[in-house]
This record gives sequence, C-alpha cells and structure tokens, in this order.
Amino acid sequence: MKPMDMVTEQGIRQALGENPFALQVTVAEETDSTNTQLKRLAREGAPSGTVLIARRQVGGRGRLGRRFESPEGGLYMSLLLRPDLPANDVLYLTTLTAVAVSEAVAEVCGVNPGIKWVNDLYLNGRKICGILAEAGFSGDGSRVDYTVIGIGVNVYAPEEGYPEEIRDIAGALYTHDDREEGRRDSLAAAILEKIMEKSHPLDKTAVSRDYKARSVVMGKWVTVCRGDTQRDALVLDIDDENHLVVRYGDGAEEALSTGEIRVKLHQ
Repeated sequence: MKPMDMVTEQGIRQALGENPFALQVTVAEETDSTNTQLKRLAREGAPSGTVLIARRQVGGRGRLGRRFESPEGGLYMSLLLRPDLPANDVLYLTTLTAVAVSEAVAEVCGVNPGIKWVNDLYLNGRKICGILAEAGFSGDGSRVDYTVIGIGVNVYAPEEGYPEEIRDIAGALYTHDDREEGRRDSLAAAILEKIMEKSHPLDKTAVSRDYKARSVVMGKWVTVCRGDTQRDALVLDIDDENHLVVRYGDGAEEALSTGEIRVKLHQ
C-alpha cells in the first residue's frame, strides 16, 4: 500500500524538535482559507507564532484577489507574526518568506526552486509555490501590528492533473505516486523554522541579497502588467528594498514596488 503522507500536528511537532520559537501548530482537515482564519485570530489577539495548516482549502486566495487552487497533495499553511517593524518594511516579510521556502525545499527535497518577483517559486519553469502576506497596522498606520503569511506549496501533483486554467503554469515537487510518509511534515517544519530564524531579528541586507541571488527574472525580458496596460521591459536589478528595476523599450527606467509581471520561464 502506497504511503499517504498526511500532514499531522504530531509529525510537525516532532520535526520541530525543541521548537525555540514556541510555534503553536493546528492542522485542520478543511477550511475556506488559512489566511482568512488566521487573520480573524490575529484580530482576536492570537500570539506571534500561531500556525494554521489545512489539508484542503475550499476558498484559497492568491494575490490580486485571485483564487488559489488547493488540490489534495499540497501543503497549505499560514503563519502569524507580530514583528516590531515600520509599515514601510512589511515587504521584507514576503521576500524573506520566499527565500525561506526556497531554502527549506532545497534542504528537505533536494531541489533548488528560484523566485519570480515578487512572491512565486518556480522549478523547471513551473510554479510550485505561491505566497500571500497580509498585514494589519497600528492605529496611525506607521507600524506593523501583525502579518499573516500564507504559503501554498504543490508537493504532489494531483492525480487528475491541474485545472485547465493553470495547467500550463503549475508544477509540483513530486508526482502523485512518489510519496514518502512524513515528507510534508518535515517540509512544513523546515519552512517555519527558517522564517522564524530569518525574522528574529530581521536582517534586511541579508534578505535582499539572498532574494536577489535566487531570482529567476534577472536579465530577462518581462511584461509589466497594470490593469489593461502591458509593457515589455528588461529586468536590470532588484535593489536593496526589493524593488524590481526595469528598463522599457523607450529607454525609461522604473523601480517597481508592487504589481504583476509575466515572463516565459519554460518553452
């Protein structure tokens, strides 16, 4: 009988070992969205280090209001942090998470995914992870009150394949049948540990350096998308504040702090 590799609280606790950051992990069979539920808990006063993992999401959310497909075989988790940060530094938590997940995947799975600005992980030209960070701020908006970081990793490809709308983009770390008991627990623990280590304390210089080193868009032509407007641009750099520095066809340069880019990473 093939292993199921179920995500379990006990398995994650064992993988976390001494758990120096006092992470509190809950695994749910199903929820609408781990981010939605953890944001509610954050507003109710839940402590930093609260983690919610779901075996299935029926209302997973991605960036820009998109639906995040959450088929069986993935790892769907959200982590609540209460960092002492100015509001302007909140983007570092997204880029930090991308680096942390990439390193954890390399450590547990033996492959090295790259980062597509600003928060997607790609392996062999296909998206294997999405990250959605959502923050609450102090009354005057100057400080971060809490951040909920949602992470969705395609660990195993679904048996029936991905939905048609993402079939040309989505990939997975393993095939549907290539399962190993405890793998998702180990990956979850490694991701959580690396995020906590990198954010306590936050070293912005190191985060920016490691993020840039793992980028898959440096030196590539991309399409910058703003509403109905699309412009082709060459990626020149990712600066110390994690802005994407691009040069358009007319020679104009811009440092993008938010937005959407498209790039062909596989042919």
